[in-house]
Amino acid sequence: MRILLTGATGLIGSAVTAALVDRGDQIIAHTRRSRPKKPGVHWLLGDGQNPDTYRQALTTVDGVINLAGAPIARRWTAGARAEILRSRIETTRALVAALPADGPRPKVWLNASAIGYYGPNPAGLCDESTPQGEGFLAEVCGAWEAAALGAEQAQVRLVRLRLGAVLAAHGGMLPVFVQAARALVGGPMGAGEQWLSWIHITDVVRLILWCLDEPSIQGPVNAVAPNAARHKEFIATLGKVLKRPMWLRAPPWALRAVLGDMAQELVLANQEVVPKMALHGGFAYRHPHLEAALHDLLVRP
Repeated sequence: MRILLTGATGLIGSAVTAALVDRGDQIIAHTRRSRPKKPGVHWLLGDGQNPDTYRQALTTVDGVINLAGAPIARRWTAGARAEILRSRIETTRALVAALPADGPRPKVWLNASAIGYYGPNPAGLCDESTPQGEGFLAEVCGAWEAAALGAEQAQVRLVRLRLGAVLAAHGGMLPVFVQAARALVGGPMGAGEQWLSWIHITDVVRLILWCLDEPSIQGPVNAVAPNAARHKEFIATLGKVLKRPMWLRAPPWALRAVLGDMAQELVLANQEVVPKMALHGGFAYRHPHLEAALHDLLVRP
């Protein structure tokens, strides 16, 4: 396949790029600055929020993977909120606007979203049929997915990938907890009863490739492992894998004082999410259980 990819240098994007190249696909990867040559990758230089950047590429590719978006894990100042929203919505709108009115066009479009769509404290289990919740992240994800619906209206198969907490050895949330554990200052965030819906980086990449290849898959897809864990369970399991005590609890008031609204919607969010579409579609997880997943990332040679 020939794929147009945005967000190619991020945690997930770089892993997806490597996997696609390994299986023989060709990548057109958007970038805002010049980058070294890479086998199997053609760098597309330009303004990611300008449709003209993508027009020619979209007449030559079989699929689109849109992972573009500014980092969320930071204090949500007014400027940060605007950047988080704009970087996702405007890039997606630009891609949709660049789709050719007729002639060759992509057959499949994977658009990133997140389980933040369900809000920080949804009632009960969430699957893909659960309605949009409230809060800043729900607003961002709802607008992000709405912007991508233009691809579906253009008769392109659209998958809205609602990402959970991605566990990776060298990026995302996991190295922060590992560093704290090794400094003997790790512990649960808040009461520790909140659900954490996680997924191993390998399974995220495999799920993305599966969604690309399976013509029956469309609409929202929860990108999480089938076994969510309470935060205290996650911390205890991490301590077990690292052979480190994890006892220093961070109280909710302290997290809110340091992180502001982000603490409530991201760190303290209580989301038990089920990957119903993936399970019913027959996707085979390689790392469905937390302890084995952490061991694979942090201990296995």
